[in-house]
Amino acid sequence: MKYRTKHIIYIFLFLILSAIVIWVSYLIYIELIRPSRNNTPQIVESTAKKEIEQNKIFSDKAFVFQVPYTKDKQLHLPMINLNSRDATLANQEIQEMYQKIYQEKKKLTQTGQNIISQYQYTIQKDVLSLFIYIQYRNQEEVTYSYMTYHFYLSSGNTVPYEEVYKIASIYDFNIDLKVEDALYRWIDHDSKLSFEEKNQFVQNAMSTYQELVANHTLQYYLDLEKQLHIILPVQVPTQSEIKYKIFTL
Repeated sequence: MKYRTKHIIYIFLFLILSAIVIWVSYLIYIELIRPSRNNTPQIVESTAKKEIEQNKIFSDKAFVFQVPYTKDKQLHLPMINLNSRDATLANQEIQEMYQKIYQEKKKLTQTGQNIISQYQYTIQKDVLSLFIYIQYRNQEEVTYSYMTYHFYLSSGNTVPYEEVYKIASIYDFNIDLKVEDALYRWIDHDSKLSFEEKNQFVQNAMSTYQELVANHTLQYYLDLEKQLHIILPVQVPTQSEIKYKIFTL
């Protein structure tokens, strides 16, 4: 009787171990063996990405590409490839600016001066940030003017300043402090200025900055490292003219 009971227990244990072995083998087959039979990965494109691509004017081009109408190889200007009212207005503004500087350049080259332009853009998630600079060269100095644009890829609408600086990990409570700090860091390099003159410069520049923000005319750019750069017209106490400067926050 004891022999028979032992025998039954051994059979029972054998069945349990066999079931475990079969189950483990099945899992190995599902996770490792079966997927390896098909070396072609299954690429699933997200609905969001498809919708963003559908917002392009030209489906075979990037969201920003060189304009087709420029007649001057030194004038590199962007076409914004988004089908929206805001992007259309920006493209019209860029084309009008091109026509203006193209005519101006033809006159300047006769006197040994020149105008060149270049652009760059970044995409951070759903936000396109575009930066254009125009360089004016003469015998005495080089000056710049700038144009910046920001769009949601998903809608083509303009992105508010507040949304852009949040991508750079800057928030409402510290944005003004960041700007002020950038201004101090820049003016501190001028050893000819007194402490009072530097403070006055920062105060004047901050007033200009706040006015531009209130009027929604501030120019700014988000780079690849998600660093925010703002562009301000400033006047150094030792200089008489106002120049545009880029400040990194």
